[in-house]
Amino acid sequence: MTREGDLITCFWRKTDDQDWADIGSRSFPTWPAAVFIGSNTNADVDAAGSTLAVSYRNFGDTMDAVFTPNSPLLNIATDGTEIVLRWAPQAGAAFTVEATDSLQPPFTWQAINAAATEVNGMMEARLPLAGATKLYYRLRSL
Repeated sequence: MTREGDLITCFWRKTDDQDWADIGSRSFPTWPAAVFIGSNTNADVDAAGSTLAVSYRNFGDTMDAVFTPNSPLLNIATDGTEIVLRWAPQAGAAFTVEATDSLQPPFTWQAINAAATEVNGMMEARLPLAGATKLYYRLRSL
């Protein structure tokens, strides 16, 4: 991704030996000078069954992240007056749900006080929606 003024342009390539292909641009005239953008990457598997790796370079301000192959995807939804967090159970693995109110370093992740139970083959934790503030959630392996 590049930014020139108000114009954001996205590129992709499949391998390091290919040229970057422009996949589109869009103007965002109301954005401030500094914008935080996150890239969403989903792990994939090649024909041989090996987990594929993704690497990002030349970002400027970045932080190291730890990728855990086969870690469950955390889903969030609302159900009436509750926030519902769901993920697929992993054989022999245990996870705790943590939350933070900011994605600005330094991060302060706190365990949330919600027991996870198995419901219809998925792990589920429920939190009250009333009085909820903006939070970011993650699963941490125990």
